[in-house]
Amino acid sequence: MKQSLKRSLSIPWLPLNRAWAAASGLHRATIIYCHSIADPPGPGQVPPSAFADQMAWLATYRDVRPLSEILDGESGVAIVFDDAYRSVLTDADPVLSAYRLPYTVAVPTGAVGRRAGWQTGLDPASSVVMSWEDLASLSSTATFASHTVTHRPLWLLDDFDQVTELSDSREAIGMRFGRRALDAVVWPYGRADARAVSVALRLGYRRCLAGGWETCHRLESPEWRRTLIDHNDSLFDL
Repeated sequence: MKQSLKRSLSIPWLPLNRAWAAASGLHRATIIYCHSIADPPGPGQVPPSAFADQMAWLATYRDVRPLSEILDGESGVAIVFDDAYRSVLTDADPVLSAYRLPYTVAVPTGAVGRRAGWQTGLDPASSVVMSWEDLASLSSTATFASHTVTHRPLWLLDDFDQVTELSDSREAIGMRFGRRALDAVVWPYGRADARAVSVALRLGYRRCLAGGWETCHRLESPEWRRTLIDHNDSLFDL
């Protein structure tokens, strides 16, 4: 029966022994993320039609909250886009705006307006990072978090470069977006070392967002895990 449901009602969505807990409200808070909207999709990408179905489902059945509220302990779902690709403006923002869903964009400030140099295996058109003007034109429900400056793996950097990556990106986002800038950093490649966590807290970041499949809970550390959605996920993987 499960397989027949999956075939007849295939709505791309979360990987679901994990996502069922999020969808049913068994967990306090969930942060979902993807990289871009593209057809055909690559790793970390969602096709436009699937994304529209996903957001319709969220708008109907879940309480989608600003990331800042989730990080402050509210229940619900927050939506994050890593890397600030231009498809967020062209394909995601119109859907999110129609449903009045808040979301956050993690911005690698040194790559703004250029093609991402860290992403391989994607159509070149899918790897263009939004310009500052593009970012400013997103819906008023959009907020912004740091994704460092150059998107380098922080655990490979020395102490000076870690400070530079985290401080310069925080300053640039704060200057550009004011109250819409969050005191949060999204780790490039989904992880960082203990040195980077310590540096981030010292610089004034309140939360650090990692990758991973776990549904989020408030942790003893300032790190939060997130659930990746892409073209392989289906609501009926329950």
